[in-house]
Amino acid sequence: MSLATAANKLTVSEFLALPESETRMELVDGEIVIVPGPRKDHQKLAGYLTHVLYQRVGGQGELIPDKEMVVHTPEGAEGVRCPDIAYIQESRKRIAEDDAVTAGADIAIEIISPGTSEVDRITKRDEYRSSGVREYWVIDIDERAIIIHYFAWDKFEYLEGEAAFESLVLKDTGLPCGFTTAEVFGILD
Repeated sequence: MSLATAANKLTVSEFLALPESETRMELVDGEIVIVPGPRKDHQKLAGYLTHVLYQRVGGQGELIPDKEMVVHTPEGAEGVRCPDIAYIQESRKRIAEDDAVTAGADIAIEIISPGTSEVDRITKRDEYRSSGVREYWVIDIDERAIIIHYFAWDKFEYLEGEAAFESLVLKDTGLPCGFTTAEVFGILD
């Protein structure tokens, strides 16, 4: 649902200056888009992954759940998205400001919700790549699958079953980087 008209499109600065709200919103093409609240399994998985990642990264960098991030479309337009989880390496912590992550996070994680699959799989993938995100995880609860786009390494993986994988961002930083799909989805069983 959009809350702006062509005559009153918002800039990123105007959007970020809005008062805090319980309503989840993103800025797309200058328009406020209401994002549906996550379902129970989505929230459980996001909370669990945040906990697991905190254990891996400790105090090295910023791990931020559900925080606005300034993005750029492939065409160069600015917007604001709210990844379920964002990780910013220690050397780039300055981009994690109070009101938003002002550049692409090192890792962005989206958990697909009903009705967001195309946006998460395609639109956000393109925006995150254009914004400098180095690694993008798309987690599909229904399919028990994870797609990881390693933009900085120009590759991707599709993982299901009992697959093992590494975060190349965490590996580059020297942090524990190994995961399994069973570990990621274990909280839901």
